[in-house]
This record gives sequence, C-alpha cells and structure tokens, in this order.
Amino acid sequence: MKQIDLGIHFLYQEGVNSYRQRVYQGLHIEGRWKLLGIFILLLILLNLSVSILESDAEWGLGYRHLLAQFEMLSLGIFGFEYLLRLWSCVENDRYRRPILGRIKWALSPMGIIDLMVFLPFVLSIYFPADLRPLRAFRLIRIFLILKMGNFASSVSEMIEVITNKKEELIVMLSIGLILLLVSASVVFYFENPAQPAVFSSIPKSLWWAVETLTTLGYGDMIPVTPWGRFFASLVAMSGIALFALPAGVMASGFSELVRSRKKSKGILEKTGANRCPHCDREIDSSR
Repeated sequence: MKQIDLGIHFLYQEGVNSYRQRVYQGLHIEGRWKLLGIFILLLILLNLSVSILESDAEWGLGYRHLLAQFEMLSLGIFGFEYLLRLWSCVENDRYRRPILGRIKWALSPMGIIDLMVFLPFVLSIYFPADLRPLRAFRLIRIFLILKMGNFASSVSEMIEVITNKKEELIVMLSIGLILLLVSASVVFYFENPAQPAVFSSIPKSLWWAVETLTTLGYGDMIPVTPWGRFFASLVAMSGIALFALPAGVMASGFSELVRSRKKSKGILEKTGANRCPHCDREIDSSR
C-alpha cells in the first residue's frame, strides 16, 4: 500500500541527528513541511481578512465573540511557531551560541516580525486598554507570505539585484536627496515674499518638492510668481528622470541575473551536476 505523503516525512528521514535540526530544517527549508507551510499561509490570510473586516464596526459587532475565539487560536499557533523557531535557530551557524544566538535571532528583522504577530494579542489580554493601533502590527505578517512557495525565489532574486547594484542605487538616492533640498530651497526664496504663509520655511517647502518631483501635485502649495512657476516646471520634468534612472538600474540588474542563472544552468546540465532533494548536496547524475 502506497504511503500517503503528508509533507512531514522529513521528520523520520535518516541522516538527521537531532529533533531540533529536523524542526529547523522543516521550518526554514522550502518544501520540507509542505502541509505545515500551506496551513500557516492560510492562517495568515485568514488573520489579515479578519483584521480588515473587524475594522467595520457594523460587521464586527455581530461576530465579535467568534473573532475573539479565532484570535486566541491564532495566538496559540503563532506563539508555538515562534517558540519552535527560537528553539531551533541555533542550528544556523549565525546563531550557534545557545543564549546569545537566540537573542540575536530574536532581534533580527524576521524574529521581530514573528514576535509582533502575536504580541498584541498577549498585551490585549493583560492590558485591556484600546490597543487597536498596536494590533495593526498583525498586518506585518503579510511579509511572511513572501517566504513561502513561489514567492521565495522572487524575493531572493530582488535582494540579490539590490545587493549587486547597491553602489548605483546609492548614487541615485544621493542625487534625489540633493535635488529635493535644492528644489525646496530655491522655491522658498522665489515664493516666500509672495506667499509667506504657504512657503514659510525651507522644511515646509520640502513637502512641495516631494509632491512636485513625484508629479503628484496635490494643489495645496502652488507657486504664483513667474520665476517660481518656471522653476516648478523644471522640477516636475526632473522628477520623471529621477525615477527613470533607478528603474533602469534595476532592469539591467534583473537582466544580468537572468543571464547568469541561465548560463549556470547550462553549465550544470552539461556537467550532469545536480542536488539531492533530501540533503541538498551536489550529486553526479552521470553515475
């Protein structure tokens, strides 16, 4: 009789030395615990849906008791998952030390996100004040979706592109900040004599520079002098180029990454190199 794969067979796989290592690999290596990943993903989506629906007072009033029970269940599941991740994180070389390693993981971006997912629930139990702003941090859980399934490769590729092009992006950011400050300063000196209440200072003129460079143009701060309008036209046209440059850098970065991935894949296919789906070690398929 064919054994049914529930996605947790990796727990019983040979070659794994400890339950902690099995738990770490199941939680962090894509595809190890498929059923658990799907369940957590569905629970995340349900929590997001509840957070959105309960903002409607009329809808949430009739289902408040049911929502409270669902929140308590989610608290237990997310809290247990957090403890498992905290317990097993020492299997990673970055967090190898038993105490300091766990503290380092807890202070990492993903550790903080995991904590903020269920911390508002706990605070609402022991501090029955209005913690709705704090509970909004549950929406941070949406970022964990990027770690699951097909999203994982896309996020890793984006991070790799940003890392490879960080020098160019820093230059673009510096140019943007300089252009922002220059625009705010120049329009202040043009418009302050005519509109002292609107363009009262350079810091307040920065808002005009932001909405003009991004071509939003809310209309709350409008130059009225001839030189001010002429300069505003130049700033608006500069904003188009300002956002086109980083887009070009990112596009070229993605093109280079795709070409390098295809080249590497072609080399692997020619040499017959592959990786074991269980231990992730390179094997030779020509044997």
